[in-house]
Amino acid sequence: MLKKSSDLNDCLQDLADHLKEHTNATAVYIGKLIQPNRPIKDDSVDTSHIDMEGEKVVRFGFANKEHAFLVK
Repeated sequence: MLKKSSDLNDCLQDLADHLKEHTNATAVYIGKLIQPNRPIKDDSVDTSHIDMEGEKVVRFGFANKEHAFLVK
């Protein structure tokens, strides 16, 4: 499946499900460390929403079905 994929991000949900099934893990979730967002105004530039001074947070994009509530 990985060899056929043009974008490995398309395989991350399958990876989470596979890891949960084959490792005896109670949960599997995959996330990315990002800068938080902040409110923007009408005259903001395209990066104004990124709060570069805020502490980074994990945004989960994939999880096994029992922990899907973590995914935004």
